[in-house]
Amino acid sequence: MSANMTPSERRGAYNRANARAIAETAQILRTVAQHDSHTDPFRGDLGKAQASVLDAVSRHVATLPREITTEALAVVTAVDRLTGNRRTTGS
Repeated sequence: MSANMTPSERRGAYNRANARAIAETAQILRTVAQHDSHTDPFRGDLGKAQASVLDAVSRHVATLPREITTEALAVVTAVDRLTGNRRTTGS
């Protein structure tokens, strides 16, 4: 299917997939932060702040410098490794 896509369509699909992965990771961090806040309020606040940053990145993936998206995706990879989540590319 991706063979029939124009470069612009492929870039758009790539950006949407990245945005989705980053947003899902933000939700995971938010859930963990909520649990952490019961035992360590500062750790909970840190997790909520990290989730907020990732949410902002996920909403602007297409317009951010590539370096920012790359670093956000490194967080996605780290959280996926920690949780045992395996992402598929959908192809």
